[in-house]
Amino acid sequence: MRASRSIRIVFGCIVFIESVVISYLAVTIVQKNRAALSDQKAVAALHKDQYVLGSNSVFPHFYEPEPDVTLNDSPDWLGYNVSYSINSDTLNERNDYSPEKPKDVYRMVMLGDSFTYGLLVNTYENYTELLEDMLSGVECAPYTGFEVINLGVPAYDVGFSAERYRLRGQKYNPDLVVWFINPFTFEINADRKMELENMFLQDHGEDNLWGPLANGEVAYYPAQFAWRVSMSETSLADRIALQAKYFDEFLRDYHGSLVIIAHQWDTWSPQTQDVLEESVEGRQHTWIYKNLPDLSKTGGLLKDKHPNVNGHRQIAEGVLSFLNNVNALGCEE
Repeated sequence: MRASRSIRIVFGCIVFIESVVISYLAVTIVQKNRAALSDQKAVAALHKDQYVLGSNSVFPHFYEPEPDVTLNDSPDWLGYNVSYSINSDTLNERNDYSPEKPKDVYRMVMLGDSFTYGLLVNTYENYTELLEDMLSGVECAPYTGFEVINLGVPAYDVGFSAERYRLRGQKYNPDLVVWFINPFTFEINADRKMELENMFLQDHGEDNLWGPLANGEVAYYPAQFAWRVSMSETSLADRIALQAKYFDEFLRDYHGSLVIIAHQWDTWSPQTQDVLEESVEGRQHTWIYKNLPDLSKTGGLLKDKHPNVNGHRQIAEGVLSFLNNVNALGCEE
């Protein structure tokens, strides 16, 4: 009994110390010089009231948008309000889609993080909706129409995107999955990161969460805190190995056509490039799109490094051009 009580005391001390350390790090990140955050990634802002935990998920902190709502987003620095139309299946979509695919319709499912979700642009302005609109003018026998179904959710890693497909996407029986992967997608742990963001918000509340950087960009403090702490807890090799495992599990379960949009491919770590290319090597009807325009050089980014409306249009145009060039749609001559 004494040994058991001692173990509980030691465990309680460890939890307390961890909480103190995390709180200290959070305060430090908020108070430190803004210029030190100038290397920030496009890390998504998550509002607790807009997302619900996925009760059927294998991940403790897996989350999805609440279904059948219109969500508004208007950080002070943006200067205007945007709205997300969330359908009955928790997707940021203008429409609901029937699991039963209409006759002669080519159906795509889009996976990804905040870039695919369309963070900080209206639903009808994100690249998945624009791509669907552009495809409406494409003649592609034997198909008479196209559907582009957006499963993207902010701050997802590989594991969460694969889980989202398992829970929401596979019932749509897509002809093609298009997966938008950022340079850091294989290098984060979304489950741990979400846990850390919740800790930050519990300690600091939800006021003054955005701050300016020296270079004129902005940072979302909870995400920056979670990013830094989670990155320090495990090595890059271990983080990549974990996400590679999730990716391989997805490939074992999904056997259809696949396009990977490798955003900013030249900035990916060599380890991550190798993992992706080795995972899909020899897989039929699989393509990696590595030449998406650099939105930072084409006026396509907001201050927080997410695509603006112009950026989403550039992504949609680039993806459509790539699909045509490799004939991923299988259009008859």
